[in-house]
Amino acid sequence: MTQEQSELIRKQEEKDRNIIEKYVLHNYLHITNPAHIHFTKDIYDKRDVFFTATTHNNGEEVYTSYVGEIKERTYPLTFFKSRNWMIELSKLQALFATYEDTGHIPLYFNIFQNNMIFIWNLNKIDFDLIPYREMLLKGTTSYLTNNKDKHYYDLPTIYYEDGTEISGITALKYTKDETNIVIKK
Repeated sequence: MTQEQSELIRKQEEKDRNIIEKYVLHNYLHITNPAHIHFTKDIYDKRDVFFTATTHNNGEEVYTSYVGEIKERTYPLTFFKSRNWMIELSKLQALFATYEDTGHIPLYFNIFQNNMIFIWNLNKIDFDLIPYREMLLKGTTSYLTNNKDKHYYDLPTIYYEDGTEISGITALKYTKDETNIVIKK
């Protein structure tokens, strides 16, 4: 990988992390304490962000810790097409290993070109209902690379292939200053 390619990846990761921080962590989850948000330093880490959200339950503060992987898509999100969203097995395994080690709930963030963010709570996904796949694909979407075998699952947006409705999903639409919920199941 060239220095120029590494720089492109770094800039893309920084842009994506800024979007998630502003529109999901700050605007949607209202996390204002920077000590509760930690982005990984290594841009090649299979986990991009660790954060803690605070909620109130019967007057008590409840802290929930999360770990997330961020993926930018080069096209818009549409709910009207039957389309699934790939998560590589290695990233999925890293997120679940973190959950097993620390209890951080694994999330997968997808940023789309029409200012939509789709979030899967991977603990709520029934992977028995999702086909496991292997395909020869580009090594990375950030620049041209040689193809490599990728092992992945296709995460559904609304329904599993058998028609069962999915849970643990959130779709957000963001503008310059606000974030609005489109779907939350």
